[in-house]
Amino acid sequence: LERGFRILARVGGRETARAELAEIQQADEREEGSVGELLRPGLRLALIAGLGLAVFSQLTGVNTIVYYGPTILEKAGLKIGGALQYQVALGFINLVFTLVAIWKVDTWGRRPLLIRGMAGVTVTLAVIATLFALNLGTGLWIVVAMGAFMACASVSICGVIWVILPEIFPNRVRGRAMSITVFAVWATNAVIAFFFPWFVNKFGMHIGFFTFSGICLIATIFFWKLIPETKGRSLEEIERHWLKKGGADRA
Repeated sequence: LERGFRILARVGGRETARAELAEIQQADEREEGSVGELLRPGLRLALIAGLGLAVFSQLTGVNTIVYYGPTILEKAGLKIGGALQYQVALGFINLVFTLVAIWKVDTWGRRPLLIRGMAGVTVTLAVIATLFALNLGTGLWIVVAMGAFMACASVSICGVIWVILPEIFPNRVRGRAMSITVFAVWATNAVIAFFFPWFVNKFGMHIGFFTFSGICLIATIFFWKLIPETKGRSLEEIERHWLKKGGADRA
């Protein structure tokens, strides 16, 4: 406790350290977190927000492009050798813009990166779908649109989800909450990866990307309405935000 106080005092001063320590102790004195507590007013809203982040992160289609990129690019008219080369380029864009997100997440904020990036994801997916639907231009234009999509996705949902998710849950329930949301991430990933080939074979590549775009529009609105800015806020402040927003403080 004493060591923790010294560290907090070094960061923000003794008065701030005392206030922070008092909040942490109050949080620790509450009952041990459980799955049932996550379903109560306030924290239930935090769980919904976390599950939304988890599920929508996979419904952007970003991992579908990672898994099936060469097949998608072949459908766009590129030969397999060129498709594989462009897939490597998409992977490089993913890496670069993920690093940008890591670099700027504390400067630009989690929420602006998430919402603005997701708006870009929605638009670029619609562009890809339109190019497939109307057979406009060459496969190279689809590569460019997919590169723009990958940049938007990497700098937003893919780059900040693992920062936001742990920050929206109080200490006492974080372990259980993260277990649920991480399971949701990979369960959704498995479902999308399994059904994407069947879906585009049945309805067409353009319908697949229009579907992803529509889902991302819903996701953008969901994030705008529900996801708070966690930059510069203590875990206790964020918990009070959920309790107030969920009406728990009036219960």
